[in-house]
Amino acid sequence: MAEKHRCCAEVWPKGGYHPGRCERMASVERDGRHYCKQHDPVAVKARDDERNAKWEAKWCLARAKTTYANAAVALAEADIVTPCVTWPAYCVLLDDFRSSKAALDAAKKGGA
Repeated sequence: MAEKHRCCAEVWPKGGYHPGRCERMASVERDGRHYCKQHDPVAVKARDDERNAKWEAKWCLARAKTTYANAAVALAEADIVTPCVTWPAYCVLLDDFRSSKAALDAAKKGGA
């Protein structure tokens, strides 16, 4: 019969002051150390990567919304009293607005 091992991960009990060893039986061996499914380093990295990807998508959308709103405000506040003098600056603001709108649309679709 194969020898059974406990998970070697160090865990903090709920409300506890001292860490202890995980009480689950190991299901995976990595680099000579035994881990349960929860503490398996490969599984932990996969969960972290998935969580970080979700947050990055959320932050990307928030940044795109902010950039779009700032470009819209700048375009609305542009003073076009003398078009021949301020036209180049207006074109720059308009380009910024259009590019921020495209970035916002891409972020909403998930393709930052």
